[in-house]
Amino acid sequence: MTENGSSPGYVTDFAMGIRSKLHLAFALMVVILLAALGFAGHVFDRYASVARQTVHDDLASVTATRDMRDALDQLSDAARERLESGDAMPVDSYEKCIQSFEHALALQVERSSLPSEREMTDSVQMHWTSTQAALDRLERASGAERTRRFRVEFMPAASKVRQLLTQLAQLNTASISESNRDFDTSTRSARWTLVAMGSVGVAVSVLVAWIAGQRIVGPLVAMTQTTKAIGAGDFDQHVAVRTHDELGQLGSTINAMAIELKRLRSLDADRLLRAYQTTQTAIDSLPDGVVLISADGKVELANRVASRLFKVRAGDTSVRDNAPWLAYAVDHPIATFDSYRPSIEVDDQGHRRHFLPQSIRLESQDGRMLGTTVILTDVTEFRRLDDVKSSLLSMASHELKTPLTSMRMIVPLLLEQARAATNDASAELLKVVNDQVERLHRIIETILDMGRLASGQFPVNPQPMNPRRLAGESHAALNASFEERSIQFRNDVPDNLPAVLADPGRMQHVFANLLENAKRFTPPGGVVTIDARDIGPAVELSVRDTGPGVAPDHLGRLFDTFYRVPGQAGNSGSGLGLAIVKQIVEAHGGYVRAESVVGQGAAFFFSLPKATNQ
Repeated sequence: MTENGSSPGYVTDFAMGIRSKLHLAFALMVVILLAALGFAGHVFDRYASVARQTVHDDLASVTATRDMRDALDQLSDAARERLESGDAMPVDSYEKCIQSFEHALALQVERSSLPSEREMTDSVQMHWTSTQAALDRLERASGAERTRRFRVEFMPAASKVRQLLTQLAQLNTASISESNRDFDTSTRSARWTLVAMGSVGVAVSVLVAWIAGQRIVGPLVAMTQTTKAIGAGDFDQHVAVRTHDELGQLGSTINAMAIELKRLRSLDADRLLRAYQTTQTAIDSLPDGVVLISADGKVELANRVASRLFKVRAGDTSVRDNAPWLAYAVDHPIATFDSYRPSIEVDDQGHRRHFLPQSIRLESQDGRMLGTTVILTDVTEFRRLDDVKSSLLSMASHELKTPLTSMRMIVPLLLEQARAATNDASAELLKVVNDQVERLHRIIETILDMGRLASGQFPVNPQPMNPRRLAGESHAALNASFEERSIQFRNDVPDNLPAVLADPGRMQHVFANLLENAKRFTPPGGVVTIDARDIGPAVELSVRDTGPGVAPDHLGRLFDTFYRVPGQAGNSGSGLGLAIVKQIVEAHGGYVRAESVVGQGAAFFFSLPKATNQ
């Protein structure tokens, strides 16, 4: 027992060091291994030499047999072609075949080692001589006699040689198989000898290892148990050191480590507590809510605002059930926002407050996800100002609509009177006034429509519609105005697209805004195209032009209310058309986006859900 009552490890005393004992334990195994390797090398070298020579000779014979067969086939083909061509081919075509055959035959004679192989080789030589004689008689004959000699003398002689060559190849293959069987038998005998030597070596090694284990492994096991206890946090465990060898030095090091870890644990605990309390105090002072979610979905940190208003507390593990908005923020991280509408409304002691969640994904240097920080920004005041702005615009639009209606009635009458009095100057001025009044009327109507959409007073009644027909109505209505400006206007929407859910009247408004926008910026001779494609749960339609395009810095704000790209001409619009397009499409459950390459034109896309999805 140690002084504190724990069960100590132990280190027994012995004269030899750990290294000497290990050397002694493994020396015998090395000697046995070297002896086995030497014996195996001798046996395998002897049998490998014999097998290598046998296989070499047999393979050479197989190769020679194959070459002779190929040369004989070429000779037969040459004789047949010369016969069919009526001596059109030269006799010299035989020489290469005959030389190849005789060269391979000479190699076969040289490599023949078995009596049966030599007898068969002699038979091949004899029938080859007969074949050559038949070829000579064939060449001396003419006409029908020549054909008869080819079929009766030459071909049977060549077939006999071919048959002998096949038998010779089979004989050599059988010889290789026999050599392999002899080699397997020899190696099996050597293998059993090696197994016996290895078994003796293993038995001796086990005996040596058991003896060494009693003197070495036992103390190591005791120290391992003590080290595990220290790793689990029990720093009061110590190893009883009784020697000065390597095990004794290891035991002393473990004891020193336990003392140092005990000291550092007390220091680190204080430091971590200070850091946690400082962080908690800092985020508690923020007016916005802050929540830190770990990679496994557990709430690790939540400040006072998040705990009080959203009931999210550190340690919560069921945020997906209790706070679905928080789970959505984690699954769809977004660091910025462009609207105050999708905010979370909470009751703060009788006051309605609005918070907008922003989530930032935390990752390690190797891209591994560490967690997500969710910041709940208080946008109550911003939303109130947005509502005031919308109300002001709506009120101003309503107030302007009454006098504007009177102007729309009076100005055309004055214009007709000026034309009747042939007062061209007054008529021209009144026409300008009338155009501007109509433009102001369209702007006011657009502002009112946006207000109705935001308040839900602008109903959308979707119904199944064919995408090509939907685009075709706008194409037919505006085609004449495009022709006046010498702009080619195409409807390339395919006929086979599935039906979509769309309000025809609202979609005409969408197409009108997009097409007027494209016509305004497309020069004469340009092209404006309506197209569509199937994207799975929805159909994506597009309006593409060949105008000057939009710089990448402005693409993200094209659908903002009253936004106009800097540097555009004064007749570029009010900045409301694309904004109301976005609101109408989103009311249908779709999205809008834009693409552009400066100098090549712009494309505006919007999606509509398929009717089959409902």
